[in-house]
Amino acid sequence: MTLKSRLLSAVVSDLRSQFRCPSKSMTAKLLTKYWSQESYPVVKSVVERLDVKPNDRVLEIGFGRGDGLKLVHEKLNEGRGNGCVFGLEASQYMLNLASKRFIVEISDEKNIILDLVPNVAHLPYPNDTFDGVFHVDVFYFWNKDGLPQIVKELSRVLKPGGNLVCGLELSRLKRFEKSRVLYSWEYDPMRYTEYLEPIGFTDISIEYEKISPSREAMIILAKKPPISKEDLDPEMKMQKLERDIKERLALESPHLGHLYSAILADAAHRWELLKLARDPSEKYDDCRLVTGTDEHGVKIQQAAMNAGVSPQVFVDQNSEKFRKIFKKFNIAHTDFIRTTEDKHKNAVTTFWNTLKSKGLIEKDVYEGWYSIVDECFYSEKEVEKVEINGKETYIAKETKNPVEWIKEDNYMFDLSKFHQPIRDWLNSGALRPNNFLPMAITLLRSNERLSVSRDSRRLKWGISVPNDPSQKIYVWLDALVNYLTAAGYPDLNSNIWPPDVQIIGKDILKFHTIYWPAFLMAADLPLPKKVFVHSHWLVNGRKMSKSWGNVLDPEDLSEVLTVEGLRYFFLRQGTPHDDGNFTMTKAVNMVNADLVNNLGNLLRRCSVPKLNPKQRYPAFDVEVMEHELKATGEKLVIDLQALPEKVSKCYDDLLFYRGLEHIFDQLRNTNAFFEVHKPWKMKAGPDLSTVLFLTYETVRVCSLLLQPIVPEFADRALTRLGLSKEERHLGTATFGGGPSLKLYGRNLGENPDNIMERIHQESDIKHAQEDYESRNKRAEA
Repeated sequence: MTLKSRLLSAVVSDLRSQFRCPSKSMTAKLLTKYWSQESYPVVKSVVERLDVKPNDRVLEIGFGRGDGLKLVHEKLNEGRGNGCVFGLEASQYMLNLASKRFIVEISDEKNIILDLVPNVAHLPYPNDTFDGVFHVDVFYFWNKDGLPQIVKELSRVLKPGGNLVCGLELSRLKRFEKSRVLYSWEYDPMRYTEYLEPIGFTDISIEYEKISPSREAMIILAKKPPISKEDLDPEMKMQKLERDIKERLALESPHLGHLYSAILADAAHRWELLKLARDPSEKYDDCRLVTGTDEHGVKIQQAAMNAGVSPQVFVDQNSEKFRKIFKKFNIAHTDFIRTTEDKHKNAVTTFWNTLKSKGLIEKDVYEGWYSIVDECFYSEKEVEKVEINGKETYIAKETKNPVEWIKEDNYMFDLSKFHQPIRDWLNSGALRPNNFLPMAITLLRSNERLSVSRDSRRLKWGISVPNDPSQKIYVWLDALVNYLTAAGYPDLNSNIWPPDVQIIGKDILKFHTIYWPAFLMAADLPLPKKVFVHSHWLVNGRKMSKSWGNVLDPEDLSEVLTVEGLRYFFLRQGTPHDDGNFTMTKAVNMVNADLVNNLGNLLRRCSVPKLNPKQRYPAFDVEVMEHELKATGEKLVIDLQALPEKVSKCYDDLLFYRGLEHIFDQLRNTNAFFEVHKPWKMKAGPDLSTVLFLTYETVRVCSLLLQPIVPEFADRALTRLGLSKEERHLGTATFGGGPSLKLYGRNLGENPDNIMERIHQESDIKHAQEDYESRNKRAEA
């Protein structure tokens, strides 16, 4: 390491340390003063959301220089009540600064009380103390493992009906990420909000507020529910717990999260085929898209029992739901693997025998806390005891799902042998986007042993361990092998193994980035070239939950947005590294603005018979381009020439949203070009023909690049422009179409008027909402 890099590393380390817990120094003084000024508008917004009453007791965590304390104190004084504001700090330096600032309020009025508390997981207050708790720019300093306990403490000290408000400004935090003072996974709001609902908070939402013309604050709101009849009645409390457990055990129909994974994978598959000039409706041995359903485990077994059907009938019905929704949304999968199929069972038993023959699986007595819902064991420190109706019940701290203590004979796989190779693989760039790397590293433990079987008396629905019918193979070993099943294992097809990419949701990160590579290394098999992780979808700023009534059915949404519209919204709005937020208004506006207006309406306007009476592809006149259109058209052509390469880089990295930004920037510029030249006022001749040619070319190239995203929509646009199926590959996505494509004079396709109808939001949304509510009522009945 050079002297320069060592100095830079030392500066970053000092900034990171002072940022988290400032100590008396010039760095701390300058940093905290700057941060206080930058944070003030966010603090002000947060305090307004607290709705402080004159007699309230309010707690601020991480008060810094005390701006939040001052604002709350002012609100308490406005009502001349007996309220009080409390503040906690982990930094002695910040406590000293604030104590000097509020010396009168602390010593005389005694309505500001400050404490030094290094560990927020143990708050020094009784239950139900505060009417409101707030913090700004704080939660990303809390250790991930400690977050559930911290959120639990916040709930404990809040009064029933009390408000929890958190504020941050993502754009400001991203600037600190560039200098490695913060990492994106630390300030990911879902890292915080995912614990709120399991702890018991309600009315959870994420709102955005303009704090200046160019700045936006994110406000996270939650409420501790008021005392209900169920809380006071022990019998009703037990019934509620039983209902919650049954709901978690029941498998649901495919929802937005399932569909998002499939659409991401489908777009990636279609993109590869487009580059190879292949038809996505055909199956190719060296280019496959594999999906399917995992169909074994205690969770399936119990869900089938609750449904009153056999496990096989249950998984048949569930699998059919996924096939149906994938077909509706044009998922061009080549393989649909069900883990109950004979070929998969054969692959699993072969894989098991391979690991066993290498001495990597041994039978042993295993005991621990097991969650049926999560299908995994938890350590002692990962569970907690709750009391209901005088009966002790244990749950997992992180998921709040019930656990039971199990002691039984299991086969064990020693993960610790692969600790360093897995770490090396993760650090090699195999995990994308790279903001998930720190998360994966924290899941990797140096001494972990994994139970890879379950007692057959408890788990009856699974694949039996070879030569030991007393044990069933662990569902996640079984499920992960489905990737090998698709590749023909044990006779692996080298054309498709190892896979170029495996696409997963962040909730199953450990299984795919720790367990799966360890299993493959143990079997001496190549690892996936890339694992691509995507985040989750919120609905109206909230995690999807039946209790909030915001679990949306993709089929219902497609009735409003259309299949192509929902595909587009997912890939345009979904950023893999951050949780997406679905709102119907946002989705309708985006589909109307981009697909209906920027491309669809442009195509309709430029191809109407009034402008193009012969309905043929117009001619391009070089003289007109070099003179009359040079000022407006030259940059348009240059940008269009560069567009395929820019989009290709984004699509290759599966960052489809960035590629779509480039495409629709080009379309917006072309719409502006069309408006400036007003071809409807031009006379027939080279000028009009060239303006139309430039417009047609933008629509054609953009539609070619949109084929992986919205295949049916792109097909309608390209058909209207007269392109045959064989002419719709990446080689023709260039201005003029290249030497193999003769455009001038060809007949346009049939005029459909609009290739996509505008969504009339109010009536369509109302109809979809009524249909959704009607389905819910029928399901409940």
